[in-house]
Amino acid sequence: MNFLANPWFKCGMIILAFIIGVSSISSSYFRMHRRLFPLLLLSIGFTIIILGHVFITGWVEGIVVPLGGFTIATAHFINYRCVDCKCLYL
Repeated sequence: MNFLANPWFKCGMIILAFIIGVSSISSSYFRMHRRLFPLLLLSIGFTIIILGHVFITGWVEGIVVPLGGFTIATAHFINYRCVDCKCLYL
């Protein structure tokens, strides 16, 4: 399981997650709701994760990086709500 601590593996997983997240939210954006808020939250979440991995070390990284993940999860939830109920309020 040491490969999980490899910086190249982390970078590859972040890139893979970014590609999947952008394709998921952007397909809903173009087909359904045309709301930028989920894409904005997704971008903020990945920015937090990348900055957390690059500039922050120690126990603070263990707090900052999951906050980016929660931001991405929130972006997916809001995207789901925009598709589900036509997102009249966002």
